[in-house]
Amino acid sequence: MKKGKTLDKNGMNVANILTFSRIFVIPLLLWLIFKGYIKIFLYLFVIAAVTDFLDGYFARKTGCISDFGRKLDPIADKTLIISMLFGLYFFCKTDSFSIFPIIVPIIVLIRDLFIVIGFIFFMKIEPKLQLNPTIIGKITTFFQFLLILCVFYTKGINKSFLIALTLIFTVVSGLDYFRIALMKRKKMLYDKTI
Repeated sequence: MKKGKTLDKNGMNVANILTFSRIFVIPLLLWLIFKGYIKIFLYLFVIAAVTDFLDGYFARKTGCISDFGRKLDPIADKTLIISMLFGLYFFCKTDSFSIFPIIVPIIVLIRDLFIVIGFIFFMKIEPKLQLNPTIIGKITTFFQFLLILCVFYTKGINKSFLIALTLIFTVVSGLDYFRIALMKRKKMLYDKTI
């Protein structure tokens, strides 16, 4: 697949607009959860999740792949997922019922902070270092989206298994990003010595 060229490095295009939409819709989604409009929330969240695929598709299709878009996309994903996990936990919690354990959004938050802080640290050491999305990272995002969609369904879904699977991929993907960063850093140091 050919790499798309950037037409306007920091400009707006269809792909970036779709990515931004995942951030802008967060307050509305939280309000829908708080008010108990769960069906509307689920429909709107599905649309937001689909934009995660569409923004990349349009970026490649129109040749508008940019550094700005690459950085914005994971920020939009992480902000949306973490906001929804904490929103569902606090707004859908009663004395006798909880959507899922508080450890779920906490681990997701810690993992994302770990990646962001680690990336900033490595960037200070090696400004040219780039970390691209990995297969494990994409699978993790898929399971996180799926968990949010499935929390209100009880038939035919083993939520405990889905929660465990999501947490496993969340932790493993975080460690995998760290491993890749270390490998790239070592390769860069090696290349400088030859």
